[in-house]
Amino acid sequence: MRFFYLFTVLALGVSAIAAPLAEPQPIAAANNEIAVATRALKSLPDIISNLTAAVTPLVNELQYLTSENTTTTTLQPIISEIEDLIEVAIDDVQALTGEAQDIITGLISTLGLTDAVSELVFLIFRGITTVSSIVTSAGTVGVEGILAELSTYIATLLEGIVKLIDGVSILRTLLSPIEPILERLGTLGAFSLFQ
Repeated sequence: MRFFYLFTVLALGVSAIAAPLAEPQPIAAANNEIAVATRALKSLPDIISNLTAAVTPLVNELQYLTSENTTTTTLQPIISEIEDLIEVAIDDVQALTGEAQDIITGLISTLGLTDAVSELVFLIFRGITTVSSIVTSAGTVGVEGILAELSTYIATLLEGIVKLIDGVSILRTLLSPIEPILERLGTLGAFSLFQ
């Protein structure tokens, strides 16, 4: 009996020491990473809605610029923040590649999605147009280059969206109102997919 007790104590001691040395299960870890990645996917409507909400206060800041305070120094931080937000949205859109259509569209129609995209694009280009008109009247140098760069970010986002949905013909209609500013900035070519 004493032998059995000693054997049990030794067995428990060995297993307690060996337990922390056990390797983690790689399959369980990989499955967990896949589950986390799947949960992180956002639908296009969510991506566009989040981006619109995030850039709206920044675009509103552009509305308060005047010919006296519109310089590359005042404009660059606002535009850079908008570009950073668009970049995140581009990454989110690219993450949807190969996903099922109901995950991509979030069960919203292509027309509904196009309306959301149009709202976002017109919001940003309203800010670009405001700043561009100030720059034209004030003769500020370098600002239009910053605005041109921002417009190419929007073109990249739109291209990513078009790759996921069949919306080229619908999104084409959104190009005509912003064509004059794209021509002024020299970035109409970035939107060639929609022409």
